[in-house]
Amino acid sequence: MKNKLDKKFFDTHKVPELSAANIFYFSVNAALPDLFQQFDKLAKEKGITVPDNSDERNMIASMNDPEIIVNYMRKLKAIENRHEMIEKVSEYAETTMPLILKRYLTSAFDRFIETAGRCFVKNDLRYVLELRKRYQEIRNPYAQAVACLVFGMKEMDQEGEFLLDEYEKMRNAYPEERYSDFPLLALHILFEK
Repeated sequence: MKNKLDKKFFDTHKVPELSAANIFYFSVNAALPDLFQQFDKLAKEKGITVPDNSDERNMIASMNDPEIIVNYMRKLKAIENRHEMIEKVSEYAETTMPLILKRYLTSAFDRFIETAGRCFVKNDLRYVLELRKRYQEIRNPYAQAVACLVFGMKEMDQEGEFLLDEYEKMRNAYPEERYSDFPLLALHILFEK
């Protein structure tokens, strides 16, 4: 397996900078709340009206029922409130993460899949290990792709062969959708040294 993932492989198998995989990766690791605050400030200085998302932010802050929290992940309107949503999930991780895992297996809703993926990255590895165990149950190919990147971001280097297989499978099955960028980026994270 290591022989397949040499410098030549990584030199010839690049992930486009503006791919959905890179955007997901950046959005998990970057200080997005700070960027949104800077954007709001700059927009106001330029006289651009910025939607007020404080009502949604306040609603998220007031939630304390795990079922309501997880259900709201599908309804989240303002992307800049995603950080607060993930923080709320983490606050109740013992009860929210099992619910998220269960819904992740059957969800076809991109917004939920992306927010759930971020929750897996930001919470304990045990939830990601459970996701890996149940990977074959994931019905949506986009959810599978995001899960592959989560495995890389959680430094699951024992999954190298699996990720390489998923990359090949997704590249052949979904060439237009570019789902293969997700396991490919995971391989870059784990093995490109």
